[in-house]
Amino acid sequence: MKNQQAMQRLLATVPLFQGLSPEELLLFLSHCRQQEIADQVVVVREGEHGRHLYAVMSGKLQVQRRGQAGETVELATLSAGDVFGELALIDFGERSASVVSSEPCRLLGFDRLDMVKLPAELAAKLYRNVGTLMAERLRRSNSLVTVLLAQRELPVLQDKAEAAEADGNGYSMPKQRVVIRR
Repeated sequence: MKNQQAMQRLLATVPLFQGLSPEELLLFLSHCRQQEIADQVVVVREGEHGRHLYAVMSGKLQVQRRGQAGETVELATLSAGDVFGELALIDFGERSASVVSSEPCRLLGFDRLDMVKLPAELAAKLYRNVGTLMAERLRRSNSLVTVLLAQRELPVLQDKAEAAEADGNGYSMPKQRVVIRR
């Protein structure tokens, strides 16, 4: 009974598992490795190649990137139900950020090499859920970039566009200035 409740909680709270049957979840979990992570441990490092996706079962982690001056920029806080490292299932590229535990954590790790061991229907559901997660994150990033550009960069971009337009090498910008009021 306790395992059934835990499985229902996973299906309800972890976006990666949406649409999976209890049997599919059990099969997926049979390919996962549970990890106990101490406080202040780098789970994934920006720039390194990775092949694992992680689901946070308990604890908190910080998503960080290096800033232009080498400083650490906190991007997000992850907690139970969150997933990270999903790009590792899609490509063989470098990690886009570091993830560091900010307290002891329990994670489920899944190696992308095990994806071929799953039935095609289950793999398709997982890829669909990863795509949904990535789409949500892209939308949030687009909103953030829009705000940041409007606050910091828009006057510079407008000046560059106007200079390019004057030279005949650029695109046309409206002749109005955008004013941001706080």
